[in-house]
Amino acid sequence: KYNVNGLRDRPLRDKLKKAEEYHQQIKATVKTQKDGILKERMQRTTGEIYDWIGNMVRLARRLDSYRVDPIIKGDRDELLKSIPALDARLRQESDPRVRQQIETTLADQRRLQENIAELDNRMQRADLQLDSSLAALGTVYSQILLVGSKEVDSDRAERLSADIANEVTSLQDVVDSINEVYDYRTLGPGK
Repeated sequence: KYNVNGLRDRPLRDKLKKAEEYHQQIKATVKTQKDGILKERMQRTTGEIYDWIGNMVRLARRLDSYRVDPIIKGDRDELLKSIPALDARLRQESDPRVRQQIETTLADQRRLQENIAELDNRMQRADLQLDSSLAALGTVYSQILLVGSKEVDSDRAERLSADIANEVTSLQDVVDSINEVYDYRTLGPGK
């Protein structure tokens, strides 16, 4: 079972709680179906949803850690002060070697600022992906209710299962993308 304990960010916890509510409702709905191929397929779908929510939890953990990362926060705050100060100092400096060192330092700090901005953007996209995944779970829940209420053939259940598999893969890609640049377990830039 995926574990949501330790998440500090309340909105993230709320999203995961809602995802788990959908999961429980989907399982309960599938249980009420009469035995047969349709029910078996819907049960497999429920297992895929479990993996889907597991990916959501992994993504939420990364977001949660990033939001409280003291190094990133400190760098972001410090750069807002140091870059303008170095710019001002460069305009006043007359010694060519000192100017060169200031320019090098400014370039390094601007590069760090750009990297932090890219990381911020990636995390914002990840948070939006969580919102999208939650909405998709709601859609899956309503589709499962529809499939069950119409007693339709299993084609619709197959399409639903394929959609869920695609969502699981998409969400895992987002998690992997974030892992490339940020390792939440060490509270800092990744590998």
